[in-house]
Amino acid sequence: MSKSDCPEAIKNCHPIFLKLVNPQVRDTLTTDINALTSLFDDVEELDDESIVWNDLTTWVIFPEVYNALSSFLGPDTVVPEVAQFLRYFKCNGLTYATSYKHTGNSCVMLKSTKNTQPVAARIEYVFHLRLATAVQTFVAFRRYRRASISADPFLCFPVLQAQVLSDELGAIEISEPAQIISHFAYLPSSN
Repeated sequence: MSKSDCPEAIKNCHPIFLKLVNPQVRDTLTTDINALTSLFDDVEELDDESIVWNDLTTWVIFPEVYNALSSFLGPDTVVPEVAQFLRYFKCNGLTYATSYKHTGNSCVMLKSTKNTQPVAARIEYVFHLRLATAVQTFVAFRRYRRASISADPFLCFPVLQAQVLSDELGAIEISEPAQIISHFAYLPSSN
């Protein structure tokens, strides 16, 4: 950047580069990631208490989501027919998105209600729902199914908590954002 033939656009980015590679600040990858993310972060942290409901931004809930929501909320709750759909949200400092917005940010590990093993899933929809007393946020997801293979090569390494999954997804299920543990990475492969 100190050369005279350096393009003006690059010179104007000097403060950003300093935040990324400042020798006094740089000690960990986390520091670098946080510095970069803070420059471009425009996603608000999810907070059900600060949601502003606007009837003009609602959409009809898809039948498959409506049925899953009815099961999730139980028979005593009247499920509204409309919701405010989001493309992404931020929870515990991490940004999550629907699979239509960003494939990588839609791959999540969820706390399982049935066992201690987390569940690998893909976020399909995120929406605010106005219930009787408040507005709440819900996540509609599909679980990745287990691969139909004779032996999972990761079973002999339980500490990794890795497994081979199919690219097939299950039916739509509903969860609250608090059930999301983290993102997960996957590597598509063929037999």
